[in-house]
Amino acid sequence: MGGPWRIVMVLGAAAALAAVAGACASAGSEGRDTLPPINTTTSTTSTTTPPTNRPKTYEIQQGESLSAVAEKFDLNWLELAKFNKIKNPDDIQAGQMINIPAATSTTNV
Repeated sequence: MGGPWRIVMVLGAAAALAAVAGACASAGSEGRDTLPPINTTTSTTSTTTPPTNRPKTYEIQQGESLSAVAEKFDLNWLELAKFNKIKNPDDIQAGQMINIPAATSTTNV
C-alpha cells in the first residue's frame, strides 16, 4: 500500500494518538494523581557478635561444615583448618572435637 492511502493511515494514527493523549490530559488534576501514596516499611537486621571468650574446643555437630563452625567463632575456615592441622575440610565428622584459637582483637577474614 502506498501513495495517498499511506498518508491517510499515518494521519489517522496520529489523530487517534492525539485523541488518547488529549483524553488523559483533560482528566484534570485527578489524572495526575492516580497512584496512591506508597506505604514504606523499615526493617532492621540484627547480627550476633561472636563471643570474645571462645571455648578452647568445639564438637562438630551433624551436618556442620568447617566453614559453618569457623563462622560461629568469627574465623576464616582456612585459619581453623590450619590451627587443627586438617588437610581436607570436607573430612570432618559429627562428634569430632576441634580446637578453637583464642579470640584476638583483630581477625583476618
